[in-house]
Amino acid sequence: METHPPQTGSKVGIVTLLDVLGWRGIYQRHSDALSDLRSLVQSLREQSRGADIFLEQDAVKSISDTIAIFSETQEDGLNATLELHGRIYAQAIVKSIQLGIPIRGATSFGSYQVEENIFIGKAVDEAAAWYETGDWMGIHLTPSAIFCTAFPPDSIWVEYEVPLKQRLDWKPRCINWSAAWQEAVQNPGSLELQRIFRTMGPIVPETAGKYLHTLRFLESMIEKNLNQAKA
Repeated sequence: METHPPQTGSKVGIVTLLDVLGWRGIYQRHSDALSDLRSLVQSLREQSRGADIFLEQDAVKSISDTIAIFSETQEDGLNATLELHGRIYAQAIVKSIQLGIPIRGATSFGSYQVEENIFIGKAVDEAAAWYETGDWMGIHLTPSAIFCTAFPPDSIWVEYEVPLKQRLDWKPRCINWSAAWQEAVQNPGSLELQRIFRTMGPIVPETAGKYLHTLRFLESMIEKNLNQAKA
């Protein structure tokens, strides 16, 4: 069998691709979308630089409404690095909703190459195939990240039937951002999320699923947190 040597500059690690929902035509309903997106990207960069283990220099890229995040790590360090990524992304999901530019995305594990705003590799291809499939506001793991990770019981990456555009008979892991939400808002719960969603409208049949699936997820995770606290 013919094999191919690793490409020069190739790394192994975590690749996350995020996009802003409803970016097309956002200027018609959001007066300062560019400034808010810049604020979100800057927040991700600042948190990544302050992390103990992970992101390399200039590892957060932004092209239009797509944010790409790269983190070099070997498989034996993947568990801890994924948990740290998840906690940073939970804050980003909450911030994006508060700013009115909600994000969704996917996180993969594998080889990648980055040069300025050009990125290629197996992990990039996999994340790119999955990051727009979520019919909600949230971030889920792709198979490459799930298959080589042993998740702790209190992992921020929880099993959930993520609403995907293509029906699959499995429950990928996704970020439980409910704790970050409850810390960030004065009236934690789904009512505050509903209020924010009303300001994002109009909520028409073609887009309603994203809002409803996100509300259902938050309510489910809050209930799960309460049950665990009682146990």
